[in-house]
Amino acid sequence: MEIFKITENGISRKYYGIPVGEHFAVILYGKSWWIYVIHTGKRFVRIPFENPDAAVQFAQKLDCIFGEYMWIVRSPGWDNVFVPDLVQWTIPDGQRIAQVIKELQQTDKSLHNAPRL
Repeated sequence: MEIFKITENGISRKYYGIPVGEHFAVILYGKSWWIYVIHTGKRFVRIPFENPDAAVQFAQKLDCIFGEYMWIVRSPGWDNVFVPDLVQWTIPDGQRIAQVIKELQQTDKSLHNAPRL
């Protein structure tokens, strides 16, 4: 576990989390585990997980798919961009992946297992 600075509702705080690759961290916030972008401190996807293992597995998939594009959120003024939407035309099955992520973000329940992409 490492300490990460995250921002929720405009307030920045430090939390312990699990680093995943060079871009993501899985952090317990409230009663769920969430995937954050290390460099911005913001959630990458609004998908809650019941356990850290599922969140780490999903973050690893996201890192493999979107890792080479994460420089975008480090650029001034681009920290709020939703990378899956931006690069959906560039990566294999990008439109399908972006749609799956959007659908998962609309659920009210925490996920027990990492979804397949």
